[in-house]
Amino acid sequence: MNQPQKNNSQTTDIRQKHINAIRQRLKQKREEYCKTRSDKNILGPGAIHNYLKENYHVYTSQTTIQNFFSNSDGIQKIDISAVLAMCDWWGCDPGEILAFPDQSSFSTSNSYKQTPHQQLLLDTSYNGKFHCYFFKISGTDSSFNTPYPYSLKKREDLIKGTITFNIDPDNGSKAYFEYKQLVHQFQKPDEIKVKRCTCFPMESTLNHNIYLDFVDQDGRFYYIFFNHQVFINGPLYFRIGGMITESSEHDNGPFFQKIVLFHERPDDSQDDLIRGLLNTNPYNYLLDERELERLAATDTDIKKFWENYKDLLAPRKREIYFFNETLITKESGYLSEYDAKKTLIKLRHHSYSQNQIIIGRDEDAHRIARRMQNPKDIEHDDYQ
Repeated sequence: MNQPQKNNSQTTDIRQKHINAIRQRLKQKREEYCKTRSDKNILGPGAIHNYLKENYHVYTSQTTIQNFFSNSDGIQKIDISAVLAMCDWWGCDPGEILAFPDQSSFSTSNSYKQTPHQQLLLDTSYNGKFHCYFFKISGTDSSFNTPYPYSLKKREDLIKGTITFNIDPDNGSKAYFEYKQLVHQFQKPDEIKVKRCTCFPMESTLNHNIYLDFVDQDGRFYYIFFNHQVFINGPLYFRIGGMITESSEHDNGPFFQKIVLFHERPDDSQDDLIRGLLNTNPYNYLLDERELERLAATDTDIKKFWENYKDLLAPRKREIYFFNETLITKESGYLSEYDAKKTLIKLRHHSYSQNQIIIGRDEDAHRIARRMQNPKDIEHDDYQ
């Protein structure tokens, strides 16, 4: 009965030793860096806070920085974004600073070390601030307890943020991710929390996909990736990417969703189109007739679509309409190709399909896989 507690204690000890090792290495790097300054003075929490804020968009508090460089061995949390920023500022290799306590030290370098299969993103057409959109991060669907088919409705909460690229071929490239999240408080007013993180944007040398590996101030990771398109006549204007991140609930695994980036911030009236762009199944539609009628009463694009295609869709109607996009796009004479496809994108969000895919949340798959590997052991599941 005591074994789990022992394992938890061992895990805590390993984590604490790792954090202490990271802090000790950066203390040494700070001293080495300060010796190169004209005044030779050690940088204090205030100076570090101001420099990280102005040059790296990292807003770690002075108190957190002061605790990081204190002599206490009991600091249990560190800001990874601040650590990476200080590594870059003081010209040391993040791999050396973040290594486990028992790993040997590597020689320092003024540039981020690259592996043969990846390199820093150096395409200046990606330079600047881009407006990104994705759905609220949660472990369960917002309509989890509603009856079918409405249980298949997806969430409405659209998160708007920014991803800023600082592409510098000479000194190394960086990326900054920021968004606001509404946090519900028990018996208190809701609080708006700003999430900020930074990373080195990497590019695959094999297929030139771009990878952004962010960790925010609360330790949540965001792994964003999209293909590298070269823009000859101007800067990047639009990208669709994938994002893997952590669920809010402990019993759920990581989950996947789309993320879109715009060079110019779209008007708020375009949110319905953006929700459609974020759908993970863009070509098959499962739509309730009452939902279509409700949408047609408030959206002129959907009203025109509904009036023109109602007869075409009628044979596909059961409890809900089920049709493929090609049914609409192959027809001519009703709407222009642009108007038809724009409305289809809007309808994606109202279609009964997923906009977030939870990875690993499949109890039947676990039970079946267990019997696949132990076909004689049938006492531990309830399949007959």
